[in-house]
Amino acid sequence: MIQNERDYEALLHPLLSFGQQMLDTYGAFYPYAAVVSRAGEVTLVAREVDEATPEPARVLAVLREALCAQASDDACQASGLCVNVRVVDPRTGLEIDALKFSFEHRSGESLDVFFPYRKRLPRGFRFEKPFAQPAERRVF
Repeated sequence: MIQNERDYEALLHPLLSFGQQMLDTYGAFYPYAAVVSRAGEVTLVAREVDEATPEPARVLAVLREALCAQASDDACQASGLCVNVRVVDPRTGLEIDALKFSFEHRSGESLDVFFPYRKRLPRGFRFEKPFAQPAERRVF
């Protein structure tokens, strides 16, 4: 479990930083992903999509395929995938905007971590305390 946590933390920093930057700059973003290699290095995962402005669901599917390929090639030990979602906050029962990070580990553990956010006026976003829940395995 400790190795899983280290790998998730290694993935979270670059994924969260990128998501915050995209929201601040553009107000939205396409799904994106990263992996932790067997050597412990974090690498962003990118794949080309043939459409000029693809649907986010298409980008998500292409990224999942890429993550599954790396997992089946034994090239990574953990993966992280970020999407922008509307979700019910279990602490308040209210529907909120959040960055959703889906983490999976070769050991079999999978976890979704949500970072709720609110738009700040005149610009920018304020992130709130995250919450997590077990997730369905899709990569390993």
